[in-house]
Amino acid sequence: MFLLTTLMLILLPEFLCTAQITKKQAITIVMQTIVGERADSVNVFMEPNIQTSSYYVLCSTDSIPSPFTPYWIFFIDLKPLYGWGHSCEFVFINESNGDTSIVMKQFPPYRPDTTLLDVSVPFQYTITPPNFDVQNSHLPYPSGNPSLYAVMFTGGDPLGNGAYSPAFWNALSHRYCGLREHGFSKNHIKVLSYSGKKTTHFDQSNPSLDLDNDSISDILQVPCTRKNIDSIFSILANTMTSRDMLYVFVTTHGIYYPSDTSKVYFKLYGQDSISNYQFADAIEPIHCAQKILGLYKSKWIKLEHRKTVICIPVSV
Repeated sequence: MFLLTTLMLILLPEFLCTAQITKKQAITIVMQTIVGERADSVNVFMEPNIQTSSYYVLCSTDSIPSPFTPYWIFFIDLKPLYGWGHSCEFVFINESNGDTSIVMKQFPPYRPDTTLLDVSVPFQYTITPPNFDVQNSHLPYPSGNPSLYAVMFTGGDPLGNGAYSPAFWNALSHRYCGLREHGFSKNHIKVLSYSGKKTTHFDQSNPSLDLDNDSISDILQVPCTRKNIDSIFSILANTMTSRDMLYVFVTTHGIYYPSDTSKVYFKLYGQDSISNYQFADAIEPIHCAQKILGLYKSKWIKLEHRKTVICIPVSV
C-alpha cells in the first residue's frame, strides 16, 4: 500500500501536466468541433497565451465573464468581408479539461494591446491607403467666416487583429474639405482621430495628419479620448458667442446594451468611450446661435438630454 501511494504521488504531477490542454490541442478542438465545415468561410484567431483573468476585456465598455480559469480564447469572425459591427464568436477553452463555451458578440477585441494569432484566415483583410499622388483640383477656399466652428472625431475603424481601415479617416477628410469650401477657417476646425499620430502599413487609421493635402497637419496630435473631447468643448464654451454656429461631425463605431438602451456609447481610441449623456453634458454649456450634429452610421438612437438631442450610431 505504501509503495502504491508513493507511486501515485510521483506520477500525479505528470498526469496533471498531460491532462492540461495545450495550444495545439485547443486549436484542434476549435477547428474540428466548433468551426468544422465553416472553415472556408470564417476567419479564426486566438490569444497567444493562456488567460487567467475572470473577465476577458473587449473594450472600455464591454467584457465577457470567463466561464473557466485558466483558459484559451479564440475569436471567430463570422463575416470577414463585412464592416464592423456584425456577428462574431468568442470561444473559451478550459485549459484543464477542454470544455468549451461560446459567446456571441458584434465587435472584435478593441484594445491597443490586442495582437491575436492567425489560426485559419481564408479571407485576408485588404487595406488600401489613400493615393496622395492624385491631386483633385478645387476652387480656392473662401475667406474664413469667424462665426463658424467645427469639431470632428473618430476612434478608428478596426477590421480585426490589429488591422485598421482608413474608412473613417476618408470620411473626416471629405467632410473637412467640404467645411473649408463653405467658409470654415482651418483654425476653427478641431479634429481628433484615433491616436493622433500618423500610422502606416496594416494600420491605416491615420494615413496622414493632413486632411486636405495642403502640407499642413489638420489632425490634433493627441488621442481621441473623452478627456480631449471634453477639453475642446470646454474651450469652445468660453470662446463661442450667440452669433456663432457649431458643427460636430462624428464618424466612429457605437455600442449599446439591450439591458439599458437609454445609454449608448461612441467608441474612442483604445479602451475609451463617451456615452450619449456625457456627450450631451459636454456640449450643453456652449451657448451659440446653432448646434448641428452630424453623426454617421446605419442606425440611430435618440436621447433628449438637457434640451440637446443626441443621436448615436449603434450596431444591430
